[in-house]
Amino acid sequence: MIMKTYVQYLNESLDSPEARNRSGRLLTQEQAMCNEIYEKAGGFPAVMFTDVVGSSQMWSDDPMTMKENIDKHFNLINGIAKKYDGFVVKTIGDAFMIYFEESRNTLENAIECGLTILSAESLPLRVGICEGPMQEKSYVLQDATLRDFFSNVVNVASRMESRVADPEGIAFSSTIDIPQELVEKFSAVSLVDKPNLKGANISQIYKISS
Repeated sequence: MIMKTYVQYLNESLDSPEARNRSGRLLTQEQAMCNEIYEKAGGFPAVMFTDVVGSSQMWSDDPMTMKENIDKHFNLINGIAKKYDGFVVKTIGDAFMIYFEESRNTLENAIECGLTILSAESLPLRVGICEGPMQEKSYVLQDATLRDFFSNVVNVASRMESRVADPEGIAFSSTIDIPQELVEKFSAVSLVDKPNLKGANISQIYKISS
């Protein structure tokens, strides 16, 4: 109930006209609130988005080879995600959405997963990750019960991939304070100038380049 209340508050505030011009002070207040909830909940989940860079051109140039590469790509990501306590929520073309169950090490697991995928995949990828509270919805599609996830965290992860990450790189964030030891472990670089995330809001952004 605590996490649901926070997600409702966050979504309502982000949907308001004032959210587009919110100050750094308000984002800091939200993060402080999230830090407190994180401690009570014992961890937050994380979500990752991956996408193949330049896939449209690849499909146009050599569709048969691209089909073979994508088949291998799907199997590779699905297998690696499971090793890091993640699962594929859905695919959109050659893009993946991967969910990681909450724990004290969720963000670290997600980053490790992303790095493993990048090192194992010959196709050029961008990876975006965000950790934080999400709303879950189950629905039936093609006679199977599926889980999906929604919130500002999901939107931020998507923007990390599409608007922040370098090709063959990872961009990540969290609604809680990211430990300095984790930043140092991955030699991550903090972005001082925040990019336009198209309505998503987050106070800290880090990048890991190839």
